[in-house]
Amino acid sequence: MFGLNDMYREREKLYMRCKRQQAKAGADRTLAKKQALEAISSTKGLLVSFALGLTTQCEAAHQSRRTLLKGIQTEVLGVISQYVAARFNPEPEQPQAKED
Repeated sequence: MFGLNDMYREREKLYMRCKRQQAKAGADRTLAKKQALEAISSTKGLLVSFALGLTTQCEAAHQSRRTLLKGIQTEVLGVISQYVAARFNPEPEQPQAKED
């Protein structure tokens, strides 16, 4: 009556299709997790991980070295400027007191 049986059948088909898609999605997620773990734990994955870690450490070391050199440069320039100032700008001589 009014096509209700056809609508019920269509609803059942859609429900079953939805359940199949959910099961397929679950299986795909599991497969993706498994493949990701295999890729990470493979020799290639470990080498890539090592290389990324090494580049990060090298960048940190480079930044630390740059900061250290900048600090040393500032200190050395300060010492040199004090030496030059003392060398080329002698203090005026004080008149000596007369001895009686």
